[in-house]
Amino acid sequence: MPVAVYLCASISIVFTTALFGLLINNTINSKDFYNRLTNMNFIRNEAINKYLGVKALRLLIVNTFWSKLNPSLQIPNTRNKEQLLKIRAEMTNAEISHLIGFLITLLLMLTSYATSWHTGIILPLLISNIAFHLHPALLQQYNKRRLDKLLKML
Repeated sequence: MPVAVYLCASISIVFTTALFGLLINNTINSKDFYNRLTNMNFIRNEAINKYLGVKALRLLIVNTFWSKLNPSLQIPNTRNKEQLLKIRAEMTNAEISHLIGFLITLLLMLTSYATSWHTGIILPLLISNIAFHLHPALLQQYNKRRLDKLLKML
């Protein structure tokens, strides 16, 4: 199959797994173990975040139409602790949804490889998965750390 077909298919798969991530996250967010997921921090080092492009992704999202996709994640000018905690919970929700989507996509890639079924999609799917799931999850963690600093000042 042509690379363009695999690229389009991989983007479609990633967006579909994002929907599954949202559905699964909404199912598990009332469970007891969910609170342990709210403080995940894969990369604490700011230099590594910069190297991986997390800060560049933040600038891209803030300055393009992507910022309109989830307006509940925007920090308002008037800040109170309750409002910021609500935004932090929304960030956690988005982060965990992206991570679930990332894991589902990763399982699909591993299945494709293990069964030698459409192996040409693995690389485009890996790139799409990192761009649309892993990087946004890392960005949410970065933003939560920034928000936590702000909350400590209040």
